[in-house]
Amino acid sequence: MVRIVKKPEERRQEILAMAQKLFLEKEYETTSLNDVVNALGVAKGTVYHYFKSKEALLDAVVESISEQYLSKVRSKLKKSEAGSLEKMKALVKAMNVSSDWKHTLENLHRSGNMGLHLRLLALTVKKMAPLFAEIIQQGCKEGIFKTENPLEAAEFFLAGFQFLTDQGVYPWKEDELKRRAQSFPHLLELLLGAPAGSMKFFKSVL
Repeated sequence: MVRIVKKPEERRQEILAMAQKLFLEKEYETTSLNDVVNALGVAKGTVYHYFKSKEALLDAVVESISEQYLSKVRSKLKKSEAGSLEKMKALVKAMNVSSDWKHTLENLHRSGNMGLHLRLLALTVKKMAPLFAEIIQQGCKEGIFKTENPLEAAEFFLAGFQFLTDQGVYPWKEDELKRRAQSFPHLLELLLGAPAGSMKFFKSVL
C-alpha cells in the first residue's frame, strides 16, 4: 500500500474535521481518541503528534466551531457607514444561525456534549464581545449610548443572552423562554444607557 503523505496543516485539519463530526454525532463523552484514529485509518501516533490528549483535541474543535460560526456572522454583515443602532441590529440578526446550523445545534444539545457546548458558548461570548463593544463605542460617540465600559457591557449582555436563551443549557418551556427573550431589549437599554424603545428591534430579529 502506498503511504500517503500530507502537509502538516492539511493533516491537522483532517483530524479536526473528523473529531468534530464524531464529537457531535457520537457525543464527546463517549468518543475516544482511538475512535478518531480508526475513523481516519491512520496510525495512533499521527493523531498524538498534533493533539497530545483528548482534552487538547476538544479545545481545538471548540476553537474551530467558534471560528466557523463567526465566519458565518461576519459574512452576513455588510461594511457600511451605518449608525450604531443599525449596525447592532445587523449583528444581532447575523448571530441567529439556527436555520443554517439546525443539525449542529441539535447535536450540541445532547447530554454527552454538555462540556463541549458550554466551552463553545463561553468562547463565543469572548470572541463576539469585541464586535459588540466596537458598535457600543460608536453609539457613545453618537450620543445614543452612555456607558464607560463598552467591552464589559457587551460581555455581560452576551453572556446572559447566550446562556439564558439556550435550551440546551436551560430546558425552558416555550413561555419561559419567550418571557426572558422579551426582556432583553429593555435590559440592554438600561445596561447601555440607551433611549427607551431603541432596542425594540431585538424582538423582530431573534
